[in-house]
Amino acid sequence: MDTQTRGTALVLAGVVLLVLSLGVSAAVAPDASVDDDGERRTLVGIQGGGPGWHEHGSLVEYTGSEETWRVGDTDSYFDVTELDNGSVMAGFMDGGYSDCGPYESPCTHTGFRIIDPESGDIVYEYSFPVRSQGNSEVHDVEQLGGGEYLFSDMENERLVVVKNGEEVWQWNASSYYEAPDDPTTTDWLHINDVDVISEGTYMVSVRNANQILVVERGEGGIETNNAD
Repeated sequence: MDTQTRGTALVLAGVVLLVLSLGVSAAVAPDASVDDDGERRTLVGIQGGGPGWHEHGSLVEYTGSEETWRVGDTDSYFDVTELDNGSVMAGFMDGGYSDCGPYESPCTHTGFRIIDPESGDIVYEYSFPVRSQGNSEVHDVEQLGGGEYLFSDMENERLVVVKNGEEVWQWNASSYYEAPDDPTTTDWLHINDVDVISEGTYMVSVRNANQILVVERGEGGIETNNAD
């Protein structure tokens, strides 16, 4: 792909990513497919846990316009993806945890879960404590293969790759932007969406800077596209 074509593709992808990250809606980042009977299947992550929102967040599947399953009783769910084995992966935020690190128990955790839609059981969870339920969530997670998962961390304004429950790579926005003393005390950049555009190359929306960044995992190089 030549430079002009790649740049155009990045701008178009960036516009889509920005629309998703700026849209104010209780339902975020649906995942759609077509089943064996030709009917459209749509997975939706629903936010909740706050005034004016649903009482709880949910993961919901619709076949056509009919609801076929729902998993609820969590404060919020966000980006949702059906994995190859039929399980469902989603970013989430929920309260009531006792493992709170520097914060008072009970506290809120954010991270991602893999859920068996038939039983509603949480098959796997990676999460960590956050200061509050506002502007601190993991909105987006991507499966990379080889047991790795990539997610955007709005609490600490970074991208993270985890494998077997351990962080194996991270990119901190403070390496590129001038950071406040403690990013967790303010809605500094609002990094809330990340996409894989090629192996080791990730595109991330930086909402409060009105920018799309392309981050190279190996070299740490960054390409910037201004959205304003």
